[in-house]
Amino acid sequence: AGWSGIILGLIMLLTGKGRVKAFTPAVAFGSNALFAYVLSELLGSVPGMLGFHHEAVCDTPAKSLVYAILFTSVFFVLNLVLYKKKVFIKI
Repeated sequence: AGWSGIILGLIMLLTGKGRVKAFTPAVAFGSNALFAYVLSELLGSVPGMLGFHHEAVCDTPAKSLVYAILFTSVFFVLNLVLYKKKVFIKI
């Protein structure tokens, strides 16, 4: 609880002085986080049903990590677009 309080205090200190641009990706990703989670759960099984598995993305030992980063990036870009347009979906 100590470290999280310190980090939260630093974030509040930095954002309170108008330095919000540094935290825009985090704010954008968190603005519609529940929507992104629900959509990822709904769409998470679609690639497998279509025969596309993470082995098709790349053939490295970290192929699961690459697939997870790509999958998360899709929802990050979606959240960023929604945030820029000031669309907040309430579930």
